[in-house]
Amino acid sequence: MTQYLIWSNEQKAWWRPAHCGYTFHIEAAGRYTHEEALAVCKAANRGFYRGEIPNEILVSEADALAAMQADEKPKVNTNYDDEEGLEQ
Repeated sequence: MTQYLIWSNEQKAWWRPAHCGYTFHIEAAGRYTHEEALAVCKAANRGFYRGEIPNEILVSEADALAAMQADEKPKVNTNYDDEEGLEQ
């Protein structure tokens, strides 16, 4: 099962496990199911308009780790209407 991390653009950090704060270290970031992460992002981004930077985004664990190794930001889809959520 694919696990997801939640990046906070507002805090510039990853969500910790069980929604308990933030961390700059990907190893300490919480792992969430797609449904959990999508629910968090939808709630956090109420009032978000297309073209704006969302407060919170979900990123698959594999993409987040690959991006960290490549020293680049993960690519994300901010289309909340998409059934697949934010995964690209």
